[in-house]
Amino acid sequence: MVPIILLSLVSLTWAAPDLLLDADQLLEPKLQRKSEISDSDYRLSATTVPSKYDLLLNIPRECLEGKSKTFSGLVKIVFSVSESKESILIHSLVKIMNITAIELESSQILDVVGHDVCFNKTQMVEIKFARNLNVGVAYKLQIHFTGQLNASFGIFRNKYLDDGVTEYLVATQFQTHYARSAFPCFDEPQYKAIFRLTLIYPSDFHATANTPIEDSQYNNETNTATTSFEDSPVMSTYLLAFTISKFNCSTATSNGITHEVCSRRDTASQRDFALEYGVKILNVLGTWTQLPYDTLGIKKISQYGLISFPYGGMENWGLVTYPESIILSSLNDIKNKVNQGMLRLIAHEFSHMWFGNYATTKWWDTLFLNEGFATYFEYFILNEIPELTELEMNKEFIVEAQFSSLENDGYPSSKALTSRIIIPTEIFKKLTIIYNKGASIIRMIENTVGFDKFKHAVQNYLVQRAYNWSTPEILWSLFSNEFPGGQLTPDVKFVDFVDNWANRPGYPLVNVSVVGSNILLTQQRFLYRGQDEYNTKWYIPVVYTVFNETYQYTSTIWLKPGSEGVTIKNVVNDNTLVILNPDSLGYYRVNYDKLLRDKITAQLEKEHTKISDLTRAKIINDAAALVKAGFINSSDALEFLNYMKNEDSFYPWKTALKSLSSNKQAKELLLKNVEHLAARMSSTNLNEIDHVTFRKLSTICNFACSNRIKQCSNGIKRMCKELRDNNISVSNEKNFLETMDSEFTEDAHFYKFQKFGSKWDSMLKYQPNQLYLQ
Repeated sequence: MVPIILLSLVSLTWAAPDLLLDADQLLEPKLQRKSEISDSDYRLSATTVPSKYDLLLNIPRECLEGKSKTFSGLVKIVFSVSESKESILIHSLVKIMNITAIELESSQILDVVGHDVCFNKTQMVEIKFARNLNVGVAYKLQIHFTGQLNASFGIFRNKYLDDGVTEYLVATQFQTHYARSAFPCFDEPQYKAIFRLTLIYPSDFHATANTPIEDSQYNNETNTATTSFEDSPVMSTYLLAFTISKFNCSTATSNGITHEVCSRRDTASQRDFALEYGVKILNVLGTWTQLPYDTLGIKKISQYGLISFPYGGMENWGLVTYPESIILSSLNDIKNKVNQGMLRLIAHEFSHMWFGNYATTKWWDTLFLNEGFATYFEYFILNEIPELTELEMNKEFIVEAQFSSLENDGYPSSKALTSRIIIPTEIFKKLTIIYNKGASIIRMIENTVGFDKFKHAVQNYLVQRAYNWSTPEILWSLFSNEFPGGQLTPDVKFVDFVDNWANRPGYPLVNVSVVGSNILLTQQRFLYRGQDEYNTKWYIPVVYTVFNETYQYTSTIWLKPGSEGVTIKNVVNDNTLVILNPDSLGYYRVNYDKLLRDKITAQLEKEHTKISDLTRAKIINDAAALVKAGFINSSDALEFLNYMKNEDSFYPWKTALKSLSSNKQAKELLLKNVEHLAARMSSTNLNEIDHVTFRKLSTICNFACSNRIKQCSNGIKRMCKELRDNNISVSNEKNFLETMDSEFTEDAHFYKFQKFGSKWDSMLKYQPNQLYLQ
């Protein structure tokens, strides 16, 4: 799930939902101090397990006309117990009208003697029976209830205008713990079951759910429709979803799967891009995992554009929901910046069909199992689609996801990927960590074990945990099986290596010092401020490259918690250069001593392309962070920027402008180096350059124009003339205009608003740059 912690081109910002119900009561239990509560206070008993829900919900016309918030329902829950007991606990935030129970095999009625509600505290109901339940026997609870619509979570309502007419729709958002506000249930991710859903609603509306429609009946006297949906696969409560609206859908079929994109009727022409690439992304995910989507248990997948939605996307199995503005596009062009955001979002949410829906984290404290993989595939699966390789999403991952995570993870308050969560809302405190750091650690694992072993272990993980919950320990054991005895090296076990990264907050700084012809490596926790009270150490697979004029080789050495340091021998002389963490393969920063910094600076000045563009970006990013944390002086970092007058790659420029432009000295140097590149604007034909080069020019010129470099202003005026003459493609037109948004020339602003008017703001929609809870 991607909460809209981001609704701009470059960042996510959390939007607090406007709830119709009391937010304190519905969304978060009133807690004591954390030291006074335990997990058992807010968790269901593991000895009661559901296997199937048969859920009937009646959403009356009054709810879909804005006149009422009240709906009613009946849920039948099949469950069993693994120890004899006379009561069970379930979650509920609806008003329970009555409860009956039977023993399925004998059809014997089981007397319910009462139910106690812990509404404000644990959101649980204790259901008491007249006698003890027997182990291994299937029972069925039948609960009639009423509930309330709200604005953003549980079953919620949207209001919108369609051709000047006020309309309403109803939809669901059950992650993390809002299914209980729709019906009584076992509302924790580990309690997976089959769902059979039936909806009663006004007959002039349409219903969609996780699975295809099995049957619809219409009552002309009441003007209602009763629609039943096929049984779902075994899944968690938070993945159940439905919509009731007057929307329509565009459809396609591929490999036996029905794809549809649904939205307001007058937006049909803007669905093509999401529909086309939804098909392609789902297919390549099936190929990569060796589990085609049709084998998972649902024969359709819908993408639904809601009017108002507090997330960037939600991965309900078979029914993915988004804000309408994110999933619609008037351009069918992969080079468009908005469309690239859409591609990443679709890839993220579709990845969850396997990572999160098929194999599910047991509890929210290990949500990175879902979100880390979804964020990883959000970038890397797009490279499996031939026409998308030019977007270089594998490189974009480094400068966007990994660098962002390193920035957020560098403070004493940082959380570990697996830090304790008692109630689900606490997950929001970890949003800046679990997505991008989870994906960065997964990528480091891939680079450490090798792609083939990585892919085999991940595929095996999905097979082993099909329709089940999982934990990091289960995943790590499957990776360990790829190596004899689970040993990465004779003295490093895989499980020791990865537990280290998952269970500790922050990340290391590797200090590099020349000692004669050798290099000494030591480690400490990287912090922008404060001290590491715990002397945290990691198992670090330090990849290093040694090269000179005639040879180059790359190797790995392990820096381990129990040692004071490790030495790379005989790699330093007048003619060699040593670079650590090339292409940012590991999740750590590097602090070179002055001798090595001088060598790197000299190489950048002499022949910077001998060092890869991602490595150059990483050197700059680390230098900026080291200045901010006080490890080196600004003058030391500035030395790395002198060469940039010759830099032609997008990634170092993007990194430098983002990381260092707030530093006055660095900004002056960057402006000096960017002048001749900005001048290229006066002679460059935007239709004749590739996508990444265009992004580089856009980034550089936006920086230059906002600082009023004369060449940029002249270039802007020239390009505005070309735009008026329709000499630039629509895709590049919009991309270029986006870079002009902070530009000061009257020509730029006149052109934008002359052509697009009030629609300009809506064109600057969404790019999932840092996805934090998808």
